[in-house]
Amino acid sequence: MICISRGPRGAAVFHKGIYEEVETTPVEVADTVGAGDAFSAGFLYTYLSGYGVSKAASIACILGTYVASKPGAVPDYSKELIEELKTQGLKLSLIKN
Repeated sequence: MICISRGPRGAAVFHKGIYEEVETTPVEVADTVGAGDAFSAGFLYTYLSGYGVSKAASIACILGTYVASKPGAVPDYSKELIEELKTQGLKLSLIKN
C-alpha cells in the first residue's frame, strides 16, 4: 500500500493494484508542522479500525488539513472536528477533549 498526502489536492492511494485519488477541502494554512503526522495517524487509525483505504484517506485529509489550519504542531482538536469524525463513523474513545 502506498498513501501520499498531496496537500490542498487531497491524497493518492495505491492498494492491491488500484490507484485512487481523494479530494480534500482547501483551508487557509497557518502552520504545516504536524500536518503530515496527523494525516498519517488518521490514515492508520482509520484503516486499522477496519475501514477501507478510501475512507482512511478521507479521514487523513480531514485531520491533515485541520492541523495545517491551526498554529503549532499539535493543536487541540475542536469539538466540531471530533463531531465530524464521529459522523464519519469513527470511534474516538481514546481521544481526550
